[in-house]
Amino acid sequence: MSLQYNFIEARQGQQNIVIMLHGYGSSMDDLTSLSLMFNNLPNTSFVIPNAPNHCDQGIGFQWFPLYVDHNDEITFESSEIKESQDILEEFINKIALEHKCLHNRITLFGFSQGGILSLNYGLYGSKALNGLICHSGLLAIDDSQTINNLDKNIFIVHGKADDVVKYGFIEETMLFLNKSNIPYKSFIKDSLAHSVDEETIAKVEQFIIDSLLPKE
Repeated sequence: MSLQYNFIEARQGQQNIVIMLHGYGSSMDDLTSLSLMFNNLPNTSFVIPNAPNHCDQGIGFQWFPLYVDHNDEITFESSEIKESQDILEEFINKIALEHKCLHNRITLFGFSQGGILSLNYGLYGSKALNGLICHSGLLAIDDSQTINNLDKNIFIVHGKADDVVKYGFIEETMLFLNKSNIPYKSFIKDSLAHSVDEETIAKVEQFIIDSLLPKE
């Protein structure tokens, strides 16, 4: 499946790419404006795709459907996340080829539902990327899939005031990563709701810069 996307070309010659995945009911245009806030990545191009399907609620797009259970809690199906993982992998391979960028120079950033997909792709997908950023998302633990290589470069950003993807969900994710001996970095902000602010942008940007430095 071919995904529509916006492309923001690097200001000083592309060496790296950040692929940004939007949240449920959003679109590539929302994160395109957000990408312009990264001021210290002159050699980085940004790729912002639309999710493959129109949102069930009729507004924007979705990476996978959301459901409401008998406790009025939002749920999702692991099999449908896996379908989006496969679509995303095909898209990443296409971007790497078309824009002549190695996979280990590609960083995946996802917000909310996009954060869920970013983290799930990073752990269960077959391609090793430079870094994985899950902003206001979680890991949808899937016992039917095998984690591919434990040496991941993961950054988790979340707000304790998030009333959409509540902080308890990312606590469960971090507990799972700890038990699985998967290293990660995190930035937890007490006052942050379900949103991105200048401080989290700065933290994400620094993570990307650090992850692209030559490893000793």
